[in-house]
Amino acid sequence: MTADSVVGKRLIVGLTFQDEDERLIGNVQYHVRVLRIDQFDGIVVERLDPEGGVFNVPPLVEALEALAPGEYRLNATGELVQDPDYALLVTVTVPAEVAEDMRSGKRPIAAEFVHSLSQYPPSTSRH
Repeated sequence: MTADSVVGKRLIVGLTFQDEDERLIGNVQYHVRVLRIDQFDGIVVERLDPEGGVFNVPPLVEALEALAPGEYRLNATGELVQDPDYALLVTVTVPAEVAEDMRSGKRPIAAEFVHSLSQYPPSTSRH
């Protein structure tokens, strides 16, 4: 799979945030379309839900998992996604002060935080 072959495809992106002790902070899922991929911005995606918006995820094209045709339900929202192309599951470990802010609600556990993921190297996980 090449980066160019993924542009325009639909993904389910799952982001799990954890602290440095690997304790779960929270997670989110999004149904998105890939707008572009490059070494500076990573994978730039557009949300395909009513809230919309554009955000970046790490350029982990090799971690994209092809999905079988079918219906997939997003846990957090209950949204039903028909025939997405790929899934990308990313675990992000954040420093203690960020973890505390996320737990207290001062920072969102959401894609809006993802723009700063380069500060917190992600890992991928398979389901």
